[in-house]
Amino acid sequence: MNVLAEDALSAEVYGGLTDTYIWYWSGDPDPNYLLSIESGYTLDGWNDNYWNNATYNQLYVQHLAATNFTQRQSVVRAAEKVNYESAAYIIYIFPFGEWAYRTDLWTNWGDWNAHPYRQMDAFWGANPLFFDLQYTGTITPNQPPVKPAISGTTYRSTFTNVTQGFTATASDPESTDNLTFKWDWGDGNITVGPSRPASGTVADTETYSWPNPGNYTIKVSVADGFNAPIFSDLIYENVTTAPPGLGTLTGFVKLASGTPIAGASVSVTPGNYGNDTVSDGSYTIQLPPGTYTVTASAPLHNTSSQSGVVVTASAAKWVNFTLTFTAGWIAGTVVSDADGSPLASIGITV
Repeated sequence: MNVLAEDALSAEVYGGLTDTYIWYWSGDPDPNYLLSIESGYTLDGWNDNYWNNATYNQLYVQHLAATNFTQRQSVVRAAEKVNYESAAYIIYIFPFGEWAYRTDLWTNWGDWNAHPYRQMDAFWGANPLFFDLQYTGTITPNQPPVKPAISGTTYRSTFTNVTQGFTATASDPESTDNLTFKWDWGDGNITVGPSRPASGTVADTETYSWPNPGNYTIKVSVADGFNAPIFSDLIYENVTTAPPGLGTLTGFVKLASGTPIAGASVSVTPGNYGNDTVSDGSYTIQLPPGTYTVTASAPLHNTSSQSGVVVTASAAKWVNFTLTFTAGWIAGTVVSDADGSPLASIGITV
């Protein structure tokens, strides 16, 4: 027998210098090692079945930070429960190295009396289970998000270094998904909004200004993490050098109750000027002196216009709008009674 240090043994094994190597997962009394194996943090190493669960990963991190024994034990058990209920794999059962495998969603596990401790990706007396296992549950493909829409007009005008607001809305058939909006401002710059739960209609509002004059093409994409991003229609922004003596058009767009309407579109003609309201319902548009018609609109609300609005140089003109709802909506998710998975292409009547 030749006793080697661990690093020397690993070098021989992974260097192909040994014919047979018997290994096992350590029975370390601290749960960190075994929990780490099934975490997403070891996908490039010990996690040889490539199972990656966000809830499990979060619990794994929580157990590392827990200093109270009872609290840590509770987190560890919660992580083991997620692994048991979710992993399509041979599950570790404590103590004594016993193994269990799930038969509710997978079949063709083989004869474990003749071939005990079969492996997913190794030949231990029988084919690797990857070749034999068959999924018996219902597979419902994740549906892509609905095409995002940017509020306001298609053709717009503004001036250099003037901040513009943009609001896009989208939804997703699966309310359990998260939506991320990615804005392309047409000048090489990108803005990525925060990830938001896909519950009902999801809105993302961003601001941007262009330092140089030009014609810019704006678009936004929305992604749910499962499908290719879905792109909006294009918005065209004509940016010119700001002339001296601009005036300012400002105000609020609200409901009659005083509730602000964020993401409402305020447009000005002639000139195709415009901006979107921010979280408090306010907007600001810089304009050359002149007389304009100002229009406010928002999804599911009426459209309101005020004509004969006079804007003077280096002064602010206030124009407020009160909108009302013209429609409501019902949002929800249809799921399977069998396993709770979301169902696509289901007709809903009211």
